[in-house]
Amino acid sequence: MLPPAMLPPPMPTLHPVLAEMADLEWRIAYPGGAPSEPVSAESMQAWLDARQAEGSELVWRSDWPEWIPARDVFPEHFTGLDFTGLDSFSG
Repeated sequence: MLPPAMLPPPMPTLHPVLAEMADLEWRIAYPGGAPSEPVSAESMQAWLDARQAEGSELVWRSDWPEWIPARDVFPEHFTGLDFTGLDSFSG
């Protein structure tokens, strides 16, 4: 058994939507901005865990036909926030 200092860091636990197809590309579009470059499921999880997401962003997975508000894909990360008047769009 390796000493704790030599063990690799634990893999982050992925949100179920990220884990179901972890090899697919994701993109993030901030309101009024261009979509991001492709990111991995692990990067999306890090973005969520760092609380950088506000919920008004749109997210897209490479097997989805349309962009979806982050608050709809990952609702537990945005509990208690008010999104009145925000709508999704087709990309």
